[in-house]
Amino acid sequence: AAASSQPQQQQQQQQQNSLRSHPSPPKRTISEIGRQMYRPFPSRSSSMGSYKQVREPTSSATTTSSPTIAPTWKLVGGTLKLLGLMGFWACDNIAFLTGSGFLDPVSLTTSSSSSSSTKETRMTRKAKASAWGARFYFVASIAGLVVNFKEILKHRSGGLRIAQSELS
Repeated sequence: AAASSQPQQQQQQQQQNSLRSHPSPPKRTISEIGRQMYRPFPSRSSSMGSYKQVREPTSSATTTSSPTIAPTWKLVGGTLKLLGLMGFWACDNIAFLTGSGFLDPVSLTTSSSSSSSTKETRMTRKAKASAWGARFYFVASIAGLVVNFKEILKHRSGGLRIAQSELS
């Protein structure tokens, strides 16, 4: 029994040693990961390419002393787009729930005059929620168009022009 336990112990020890020999992944903070999102010209779009960019010693994150900050217009535009879509989602759900009668006030007595006034107020509240949802969607779409247009202009004057000059 002792002879069979020795090979098992040796095998376990070899497994532990092999685990120790592999390097652990690099320690990165959230701010370092965020800086990588706004690099000017990433070399690849694949996840492995992004990982290699972070690991390369010539990367801009390791050679520069000041952190790369995202442009303010991009942060503001992205925030407006997100808030606009969130507002549209909320107002659209409110309009649906109001139209289905789920958000109607509860009354214990029923009368014919109160049911028609309830339906009128329901339609008024649904129309208001739909109008606000359309406004939020408009803000989100305009913010998205502006951010994308500025990115296209930046790409055409930067990365695309460099790539065309290298190819010709």
